[in-house]
Amino acid sequence: MEDIKTDRAIAETHYHIGVACVYSGRYDDGVTHFRDAITILKAKNTALEAVVAAAEGKDGSEEAAEVTAARSEMKDIAELIPEIKLKVHYLSMFSTTPNIACFISIIITIMTFLVCLWQGSQTQQA
Repeated sequence: MEDIKTDRAIAETHYHIGVACVYSGRYDDGVTHFRDAITILKAKNTALEAVVAAAEGKDGSEEAAEVTAARSEMKDIAELIPEIKLKVHYLSMFSTTPNIACFISIIITIMTFLVCLWQGSQTQQA
């Protein structure tokens, strides 16, 4: 059984919970879960580096397969972490100004209402 602090499935779970939090408007909770996912992925990467380092001096097909699998997963993790960090960056901007989305929504509603009024007045004049 894999250590919970390096279990990639736990990292993926945190990621998906983060996505769910964002969709429900809980940006701060989403950022927390995304950061937890990053922490676990970094720990997993460190564990994989240890596997590669331990197997490098040994001969054998099992070690070679283990190193190949570890390097492949390290590559995946190296691609995932920056993507999640970017989400955290954008969400951090949102969470520091949580009323921006509400404000933009109100402005759009008011502008739509004004356009409808203007169109209505143009129709009555014609």
